[in-house]
Amino acid sequence: MSVLAPVLFADEECSDQRACAVGFFIGLGVASKVTLFPLLLLMLLLKRPRPMLIALAAGSLSLFAFLLPIIDELESVFIWLFSIASHEGRYGEGDRGFHRLGSDS
Repeated sequence: MSVLAPVLFADEECSDQRACAVGFFIGLGVASKVTLFPLLLLMLLLKRPRPMLIALAAGSLSLFAFLLPIIDELESVFIWLFSIASHEGRYGEGDRGFHRLGSDS
C-alpha cells in the first residue's frame, strides 16, 4: 500500500484525500479477493480517528460499488465460502469438518 508510505515513514499527517485513497484501494482489494479482508486493519495505521473513519467510509462505498455487478449472486458466494470453510474436501465438498494438512482430498 504505497498510499500509506508517507504516513508511515515520513511522519506526515494523513490528509482526507489520502484516507479516501486508502479506503478505495482496500475496498477494491476486498471486492476482488476475499482473503484481503484483513487489510482493513491497515486503516488503524492512519493514527487519528478522522482519517480512519474517512477510510472506512470510502472503503465501504468502493466495496459496494465494485460488488454491484454481482449483487444478485452474493448469497451463493457466501454459501460457497462457508462450505469451503466448513468441509474437508476441495472447494466445499466432502465431509463436514476442517481440511487436514497433508491429505490429498
